[in-house]
Amino acid sequence: MQSRNLRINLGNNCYTIVSCSVMGEGKIENQDNMRIYYDERQIIVVVADGLGSAIYSKEGSSKITSIACSILAESTDLSEFASELQAKWKSDLEGNLNLYDTTIKFIKITKEYVYYGGVGDGWIAFNTTDEFVDMKSSNSFSNQTDTILSFDLQNKFRINTIHTEKMRTALISTDGFSEDIDKENGKPFLSAVSEQLRIDSEAFKEEIEDTLSHWPVETNRDDKTVVFIEREQ
Repeated sequence: MQSRNLRINLGNNCYTIVSCSVMGEGKIENQDNMRIYYDERQIIVVVADGLGSAIYSKEGSSKITSIACSILAESTDLSEFASELQAKWKSDLEGNLNLYDTTIKFIKITKEYVYYGGVGDGWIAFNTTDEFVDMKSSNSFSNQTDTILSFDLQNKFRINTIHTEKMRTALISTDGFSEDIDKENGKPFLSAVSEQLRIDSEAFKEEIEDTLSHWPVETNRDDKTVVFIEREQ
């Protein structure tokens, strides 16, 4: 299990970040990977879900989160992010790239804007001052997902923005977590998360650790990774 509870100041805001990643029951390694980076200008959260059919996907997902954080930290223009990420990821690996295949999703918070996006399954969601917004896989088949190796990646890799001052609560997760969540009730779900984070973020982290370790849906044995973010002025 990998988990963290962070409080990070950025501009006039303070962010509480609670993250947890748990290996699926019966598996020999966690093919999910998450990375959190921050400095005086930004906060970056990246999660990746290595494909179960790719025997080196743990390395592939670890590599892509590291590369994505490096590119995002230095870039202000994300128009070519997908192609740059794919090219760098490919160049850092050897052999059959399909054996390393992975999805990728990210949130980048700056003082002015929040950028979010990625390719493949998983979930990104926000409660804002105006509405609930989210991003999830658009594939029509449950056994199919786009990945970093998808054909026409530039068009399949989606990136959106919201104003930072509109963001209240956010989550980013791999499919092992999100597939059993009622996304139609995402707004009240994030509202409940927000309340718990404000009361006691450490207790909330322990609760998430327990929930992911004892997942109530017995048929879901996938790795589970989720990061929650709360903005306070």
